[in-house]
Amino acid sequence: MARRGEGRNVRFEPAMLEAIDQAAKDGGFASPSSFIRQAVVNQLQGASKALNDTEERILATLERQSRDIRKLTTAAVLSYASLDTFIKLYLTYQPEIPPEARSASVATAKLRYEKFKADVAREVTGNVAAALREWVDSLGNS
Repeated sequence: MARRGEGRNVRFEPAMLEAIDQAAKDGGFASPSSFIRQAVVNQLQGASKALNDTEERILATLERQSRDIRKLTTAAVLSYASLDTFIKLYLTYQPEIPPEARSASVATAKLRYEKFKADVAREVTGNVAAALREWVDSLGNS
């Protein structure tokens, strides 16, 4: 003998009961109870569909962020390659400083570098500014 499902008592207003009875007849259901059971199933499947839609939106967001990260990685590699090329060119064509002018040149370079760091820090805002200040502070300690 098949076991019957567990029951639940639900109270409805008289107007709602009339609407349920009419919808059950119009929908070709065997009884108002079968209509209510189907409505519950539909609602539960709708919640599952909403969850699937949410998962799809999250996946789309992750894919977009992945593309953005790839673009940033490419930009970082290009920046590194450009800087590397510039340094090679500079070192190739910049003549050595004569030994008698070296100490004065080093002192001037240190002042110019401090000014450069301050100028860069002034131009940057937000979280990058905090990271840059930390970088500048760490360079000052070395």
